[in-house]
This record gives sequence, C-alpha cells and structure tokens, in this order.
Amino acid sequence: MVEVFGDARVITTGSKEVALLQLIRDVMLLDLRGSGSMRAGTVAALSKDADRPLTQSWAQYFYDNDTLYRVIDGLIYSNAHNDEDAIALFERATESLTTLPTDRMRLDDPSLRSQLQEIAMQNGLFFEP
Repeated sequence: MVEVFGDARVITTGSKEVALLQLIRDVMLLDLRGSGSMRAGTVAALSKDADRPLTQSWAQYFYDNDTLYRVIDGLIYSNAHNDEDAIALFERATESLTTLPTDRMRLDDPSLRSQLQEIAMQNGLFFEP
C-alpha cells in the first residue's frame, strides 16, 4: 500500500483493487535489497529515488540484459517510503500468476476500511474512502 500511495501520502480507494495472487510456477526476481543492488551493478539508493523515469529505465535495463541477470520475472527491492519489501513484476510473469474471482476485492469494500485506516495511521498517510 505504501509503495502505491506513499508519494501522494493519501490512500484513495477509487476503483483500485487488491488481489491474493497464487504462483503457478516459481518466478525469478532480481534482488536489489541490501548488498543485492551492488551485486547487480547499481546502488541501494536506486529504489529510494523518486525520479520514476530513472528507476523505470533501470528496470528496463535489468529486463533487457538477460545475459547479465538471467531471464528475470521482476525485481524485489526495499521500497522508498518505509524500507519494506516491494516486488515489481514484469509482464513476462503474467503466466506465472493466477487469482480466483473470490480473491479479488475493490479497495472501497467496507470490509477493508479498518485495515486501510490502520495502514494510513502507521505510515503517516491520510485515508480518503
């Protein structure tokens, strides 16, 4: 949640959804946490940079250079807002994931309200249902 709403500092539910994803096969993630970023040829500060075009360019570089990084399905990194683990999956991971219709829920579902309020409070965010 914080990785999605942290820049604006406001959790807005709108038409967004949350889903419980299940893996059909293992996914290969390039680990950019801690010393993983140095092993990947960059710096840990990369995941802390608010310059989205820059960070997306690096993600594209990792995606394109499968001879250096193998074929990866995405990245795992410490997010810029609270250092919690975040995962960004590339489109090639799509066939690795499944979800049941019952495992998807709109963020404006009343049953999520208290959890979203708690996340907002713990992270200094505002919550707009």
